[in-house]
Amino acid sequence: MPTPLTDRQRQLAHHVLLFDRPLASEVAEALQRATLACAENKVASTGFLEFFCGLYLQFGQELQFHFEGNAVALLEHTFPKHRFGNEGLVTETVLENAASDTDSSFGYSVVLSDDLLRLLWTATRLADAVGRKTSLKDVIAAITLENAWLEELRRNGIVPDRKLHDFKDVLNVVFFRYRSCAQRLAQKGGSRLGREDSPTFYDRGKNALGRVRSDENGIDDAEREANC
Repeated sequence: MPTPLTDRQRQLAHHVLLFDRPLASEVAEALQRATLACAENKVASTGFLEFFCGLYLQFGQELQFHFEGNAVALLEHTFPKHRFGNEGLVTETVLENAASDTDSSFGYSVVLSDDLLRLLWTATRLADAVGRKTSLKDVIAAITLENAWLEELRRNGIVPDRKLHDFKDVLNVVFFRYRSCAQRLAQKGGSRLGREDSPTFYDRGKNALGRVRSDENGIDDAEREANC
């Protein structure tokens, strides 16, 4: 579980995001839509899911190009009261006064959750690395880096549209294959792979058949496969 931010960290993150303006204009508008919808729907703070809904209000089909699932159902569940287009960037009071030619200003409290601050900070770091403001693609890339965010979307019927490669999957497969092979050889009366509790590496050479040898016993990859 991530360590909660301190008040000082939270204030600094708010200041950078809202006043240093690292976000591209459309992402900043998505954040504005999310915070305004939270205020109008009496949601205490803008979290990850609320911001995702703000992204849908801002980008629509462009966001759905990267995710599968019913984003409309998630939006309606999260924000029963919401508006697309320019109307979603101002309060209902402003819209009502505009209809009657009455001047008005508006304001509302903005509270961003620690999770959302981490997401925006991660996305901004990705954008900084290539010298640009934080775009929708940076936000999407940041979402895929945290399994907790992907799982929260999955619980709400939203999944990435593309396969995401995870190097941990490769490590798990290799480790499992090694252990499984060693156990089967042990059941046959002994292992020719070396110690079973840890992998051993040897210099590569040639065996009697002229094939590349990968262990100290002269066993090549094809022979080991047959043994397993």
